[in-house]
Amino acid sequence: MKPVDGVKIFSISEITSRINGTLKNTFSSIWVEGEVSNYKKHPLSGHSYLTLKDEKAQLSAIIFNNVGQKIKFEIKDGQKVLCFGSIGVYQPQGKYQIYIESIEPQGLGALQLAFEQLKARLEKEGLFDEKHKKPIPLFPKKIGIITSSSGAAIKDIVHNINKRFSRVHLIINSVRVQGEGSAEEIARAIEEFNTLDEIDVLIVGRGGGSLEDLWAFNEEIVARAIFNSKIPVISAVGHQKDYLISDFVADLRAATPTKAAEVVIGSEKEFNAALINYSKRLQAVFKNSLNNLEKLLLKLSHSRFFKDPGELVYQRKQELDEAVVLLSRSFSHYVSLKQERLKRYSSLLLAKRPEVILRDYRRRLLDLYRHFKRGIIQYIDIKGRDLAAVSSKMEALSPLAVLSRGYGISFNKDNKIVKSINDVKKDDEIETLLKDGRVRSIVKKINYEIKK
Repeated sequence: MKPVDGVKIFSISEITSRINGTLKNTFSSIWVEGEVSNYKKHPLSGHSYLTLKDEKAQLSAIIFNNVGQKIKFEIKDGQKVLCFGSIGVYQPQGKYQIYIESIEPQGLGALQLAFEQLKARLEKEGLFDEKHKKPIPLFPKKIGIITSSSGAAIKDIVHNINKRFSRVHLIINSVRVQGEGSAEEIARAIEEFNTLDEIDVLIVGRGGGSLEDLWAFNEEIVARAIFNSKIPVISAVGHQKDYLISDFVADLRAATPTKAAEVVIGSEKEFNAALINYSKRLQAVFKNSLNNLEKLLLKLSHSRFFKDPGELVYQRKQELDEAVVLLSRSFSHYVSLKQERLKRYSSLLLAKRPEVILRDYRRRLLDLYRHFKRGIIQYIDIKGRDLAAVSSKMEALSPLAVLSRGYGISFNKDNKIVKSINDVKKDDEIETLLKDGRVRSIVKKINYEIKK
């Protein structure tokens, strides 16, 4: 079959161009829904290529780099999506495709899906692990605040911090907290604070708003800046119900900016009350220790005597020595613990210039320590002298002491003490106990003394 004379003969390019024009005129602004498959992003151009399909057909699609940079969520195979764009022909291959200008996930919104995807990825990397959380100092000297200087959040934070503890230095880095470029400003402010000296803690946040308004605190650049910060970070974004990526990465989450001011620093009243409480507890421990020592000494002084009083005295002396050593060790250990705690609180107080309060409590503690130490030494000395007197009396009454003065004790053949001449008779054998041994003898004569 040959073309008729005068009939127009088309080139491939002309046909493809006409088809392209027809498609663009017919499908210039359309919505298409389908399932994503074969998704890939070109490593150099940044353009994304994918296929949209349903149960019966499929359609090639392209997302140019300038459009792809504005997409919040991560596109994956198997996702159900709704796309807006136009249909055209890629002429080198004669293949028609949709040029996507916007894309939304079906089901979850784009922002919510982006939040869930980033949260899962950062959690898998370990950015939320408790082991990475840095402790918030009890009484920070310098606090860095990253928020908008024109928002209500900064007023709440500053007011509540000054109300709780006025002697603290606040440094404010004003940034945009929503809109294009706000995430970069927040991240840069965190990095800038980390170049300064003596910043004890950072508060990063803003007041409430929609998910779109708060989105800067869901950006990966902010999350990584918080994680890499050497300074502890408190995230204080939105309201009680709002949970953002910054909340999970930060060392501490405050439900609101106002709450951040409450958790970042304790009040002067609370600290003074804590010092008074510790002082009372310390006095109670000293008193209890002295009572226990007195009970121990009282128990020793009222104990029954054993067969050998001298041995009992030596045992009680040893027990007393052990009790003194134990009490001294316990006392020293307790004082050491309290001194360590006092040093820690002293450092905190010195940072806030409470010199007068600290010096007064330190003097009172030292006086109390000296008073009780002196009382313990005096008490032990008195009881030691009492114990020595009791020991001396017991030794004076000991039968062994009588023998040492030249006396003896005689026993008959039944091993009974001879108390009277009636207890023996002539030719009986008796045994006499002296201080350095025993003597056996035979009774030769018994002299009776006639009492008048």
